[in-house]
Amino acid sequence: MSNTSAIKTIRKGQRTTRLVVLLALLSAGSIAGMLLSDGLWDVIFFLLATLPLIFGAWQAYALRTTSIKKPARKLEK
Repeated sequence: MSNTSAIKTIRKGQRTTRLVVLLALLSAGSIAGMLLSDGLWDVIFFLLATLPLIFGAWQAYALRTTSIKKPARKLEK
């Protein structure tokens, strides 16, 4: 593994960690907001709290669709 490849891998890991922390803070803040508010704000905070689940499902679907390969054709005899 070259030095530049290692640096790129570290930076990608740092971006992923920042995104996870940001989504966790957003979710925790939204749950606190749901407890403290009522009405339309409650619905908005609920949607913000479910954002990590929606994002995770979207990423899982994107990985699944990119990893599906077409079956190999059978050779005719």
